Amino acid sequence: AKIIKAAISGFDNFGTAEIGGLWVHESLRNKGYGRALVQKAVDWASSKGCNALTVFTLKQWPAFTWYQSLGFTLEFERPGHSNNLTGCYLIKWL
Repeated sequence: AKIIKAAISGFDNFGTAEIGGLWVHESLRNKGYGRALVQKAVDWASSKGCNALTVFTLKQWPAFTWYQSLGFTLEFERPGHSNNLTGCYLIKWL
């Protein structure tokens, strides 16, 4: 049986691609797999003619600064999520 160790999902949201989910098995984190998957999403979005790639995360999660290290910038944030967390939409223009 095959075991999934990393995955990314997303869709073309009317000209702006959106990452719906990104997951890398804990044993493979910090080895470039997540970065490679995001690059595949950038390549896919570009091939579809999308002008940007977006992603939602929580400001308090490590993913927030990680996506920024990949060239994403904060587009907007929304307070009021569970446990007083702040939801953030990040964007990378292509």
